[in-house]
Amino acid sequence: MSAARRSREYLLADRIIGYRWWKYAGYGVQAINMMLTFGDTIDDELIRAYLRKERAEETYDLLLRFAVSGAPAEPESLEALWRQHYR
Repeated sequence: MSAARRSREYLLADRIIGYRWWKYAGYGVQAINMMLTFGDTIDDELIRAYLRKERAEETYDLLLRFAVSGAPAEPESLEALWRQHYR
């Protein structure tokens, strides 16, 4: 796998971690937009292994479900999603 491809997964993982632990909805919006853009080219095994170490794998699944739901990814909706799952 190329370094550029790995970098893409790590950048996505960074946004997911920021959303989960820093409660920053903007990172959640960015993560969802990246997931939609990258589509099925994301190395799921690589990103899950990294997120597992950061205790954020479930957040990946949460954002992935949101992404495929077709709901608009806006800061307000991601703030509500965070509160619903992590309060």
